Amino acid sequence: AVGGGAMGAADKLLERFTPWYGALEVAPPKAREEEQSRALEAFIDEAAPLEQGEAQAKRQRLLVELQDMLNKWVMRKLEEKHAMFQGDVETEVAGKLFVSGSYRLGVNTRGTDIDSICTIPIPLTRDEFFSEEDGMVALLRKRPEVTYVNAVTGARVPIIEVVWDEIELDVLCAIVQRGLVPQTPEELLDDKILIGMDEASQITLNGPRVTELMALLVPNMKTFKLALRCVRHWAKQRGLYSNKIGFLGGVNWALLVAFVCQLFPSAAPSTLLRQFFYLYKSWKWPTEIRLCHPYEVEGMDARQWEAGRTQGEVCPIITPAYPCMNSSYTVSKYTLRIMLNEFSRGFERCKGAENEKSVSADNWGPLFKSHEFFLQYATYIVIKATCPEEDMLNRWSGWVEARIRRLLDELDRFSMNEIYPYPKRLAHDGVLVPADKVLDAGLDDGDEDSKEDGSDADAAANKDGSEQQGKELGDGAATAKKKRFGCYWYVGIKPHPINSVRQGSTIDMSSAVASWCATIKSWPERVDGMEVAVALTKWKDLPDDPDLFPEGRAAAKARHKWWVQRTKAENARVRQQVQGSIMVDEAAVAAEKAAVEAAGKEASSNADASASPDKIAVKKEEQLEESEDEARASAVKDEVESDGEAVDKGEDAQNNIERMQQVLHKRAREEKEVTEASEKVRNVSTNFHELPRVPGIDTNRPVKLHISSGKA
Repeated sequence: AVGGGAMGAADKLLERFTPWYGALEVAPPKAREEEQSRALEAFIDEAAPLEQGEAQAKRQRLLVELQDMLNKWVMRKLEEKHAMFQGDVETEVAGKLFVSGSYRLGVNTRGTDIDSICTIPIPLTRDEFFSEEDGMVALLRKRPEVTYVNAVTGARVPIIEVVWDEIELDVLCAIVQRGLVPQTPEELLDDKILIGMDEASQITLNGPRVTELMALLVPNMKTFKLALRCVRHWAKQRGLYSNKIGFLGGVNWALLVAFVCQLFPSAAPSTLLRQFFYLYKSWKWPTEIRLCHPYEVEGMDARQWEAGRTQGEVCPIITPAYPCMNSSYTVSKYTLRIMLNEFSRGFERCKGAENEKSVSADNWGPLFKSHEFFLQYATYIVIKATCPEEDMLNRWSGWVEARIRRLLDELDRFSMNEIYPYPKRLAHDGVLVPADKVLDAGLDDGDEDSKEDGSDADAAANKDGSEQQGKELGDGAATAKKKRFGCYWYVGIKPHPINSVRQGSTIDMSSAVASWCATIKSWPERVDGMEVAVALTKWKDLPDDPDLFPEGRAAAKARHKWWVQRTKAENARVRQQVQGSIMVDEAAVAAEKAAVEAAGKEASSNADASASPDKIAVKKEEQLEESEDEARASAVKDEVESDGEAVDKGEDAQNNIERMQQVLHKRAREEKEVTEASEKVRNVSTNFHELPRVPGIDTNRPVKLHISSGKA
């Protein structure tokens, strides 16, 4: 939070940040809720303790040394360019280090990295900062405490990945178009520093600016921090913590928690946690989450996020700092569905903990139970990145990991009921990883394990594709002769029990995988030996690695069978529901036909013999439309009756499933129409459950911020 001496400046700064919604409830917490919160805090202190003592002091010393290194480097480069430092040497620095993320918010646990942002003035350049000869990269490599330095200069936002005294650092650079860089967080939040700044620097500064704003915009920093600690630990335990893969990252979760804190400013942390799950399981996505109203800055024309501008955004979480951006653009419909299910589960577990007669920290344990990703599926997609040298692996795996979402987009073209990317990469050091099938061999429906997950379409066999992909993998005897370094990612998949029939008995993903692999290998910085492989693995062939099965795969087999039976039951339920909807559709067609006949009789009885020619012409058109409706209704009824007989008698299972699929397609079209209509309504009013909007603001016109006065 902000210190007492800076509160006046902070209050003045916040004048332009009007909350998007008003508070829903301001009543103080009850004694029971405060007791529950103390039990929750006791649980999280043991399960995910904050880094304290010597470990925290070690981080602080590291940042002091990095700040000193940065300042000396900037001063030296300015002297080389014969440029004068425009600040006070005694009280100000030429290059300023800011931090963002969990460390800045005070919720960092052991092993978390530090997001550090180096601000440097003109006339210094980004190329000089990332120089391997005389830049910060070179200085970091020379330090004995630094064991790893990887400069990723080809990214949209260049970054230096550092391991300093066993602490991971992400070092970014922002170039300020002025002679003196901002010295305090309040100066960092001054939008004037963005004038003339390149896009990479704007995105870089968005991290610390958003973090500083959250610290100012939440009504109670103490409750916010405890709730955020719980949500972060929950997301990691449930396999939801990775914006690169398609879930949410640290800033996303922090924004969601801050929004709940705004709606319930006086709530106890345990209540905030319950409201967090309830709100987001019920939220009408893609309605955006905002902490404050957007505003424009005079003299700047930065592109800001607007609803409906970008297609495919299913879970927009908007940053509060100018220019506002969607921080969760990586979320897909599959990962959103997974998170919604987890929100519902979290809400039920919170209610269960609060409803216990005795208040105890143990009551909160079920909420944070680890996700059973490696027990839940019968088939997994395995992605493997390999390199001939270990120091290449991090750059290559980072490139591959950032593009796994594109592979999932390719898989979306197929009939998948669930696509779940595991958010962590695995090394499998010293563990045999069998790959029984290659992905471009397809999903084989006749396989023994396809029956395990209860699905009707699993894998397609393609011998030629399998052999070709096997040659590309190089995982045979030739690879065994030479040491290769690699890492793995897993994606759990469940084919749809009905829709997959449109692919026949197989789902061939060969072209999708080949296209994705070609895209990955087109990386300009790729060198010979950097390879990527995609394969299918059945559960029985997963490696017996403690990272997958902490107690061993044999001990996990019984639980895996439980998941198999559950999937079978879910698939059977879907089929029964669709069969039932076929009979319902038959009744609906009969009712529609009766309604058409009744309307025709009523029209005939009300006919006026003395009507004008125009009225007679209109009535004839109505009768013609009614006849066409009757013909269509009769045709549909005959079709449904014939299909219904097949369903009832079970004479043709394939036709049965195809008919189910037709019903699903019809339902999908109807749902699309409803969605489009709802979207039009949402564009008129974006209120969610009648949340109280802050009055006095025209939300259709952004607030203009004049740089000269600094007031909205």
